[in-house]
Amino acid sequence: GGAFSNPVTSGVIDTFNSGVGAPVSRMFDRNFLSSDTDNYQSTNASGSWFTLDFKTRTVIPSVIALQHRYLGSNLFRTIQISGSNDNSSFTTLTNFTSTKNTGYAYDLITIGTTVPYRYLRVTHTSLDSSGANYFIVSECLVWGTLSA
Repeated sequence: GGAFSNPVTSGVIDTFNSGVGAPVSRMFDRNFLSSDTDNYQSTNASGSWFTLDFKTRTVIPSVIALQHRYLGSNLFRTIQISGSNDNSSFTTLTNFTSTKNTGYAYDLITIGTTVPYRYLRVTHTSLDSSGANYFIVSECLVWGTLSA
């Protein structure tokens, strides 16, 4: 129980990224109807990614939900989700292509693994809906089994 606390800003998880235009922590604030001041946004670079570090714990992810930005432009398209226990060697868990064309839309991405991982990486592997390389996500939610 208790009040919600952003897991990034409260130190429960760490995040890393390939180049940031706006902080990753914005994806974990539960502000579902956001503006561009509330999104994670990469730089305009091919293969942009963010990594979640569960620190002393591991997670067996079952579903990852990614919410598109509030505008209907620069929506992410093809992504790859990978797992690692050393933040160096990553195993591809799934590839996913979004067909969403409106802002605020969620993609629910099923992960078919029974392996626990300390690190989850989400990589944008294509151009966005506007033909650029921005990777913009409003909210990120992870469901799965978390180690004690």
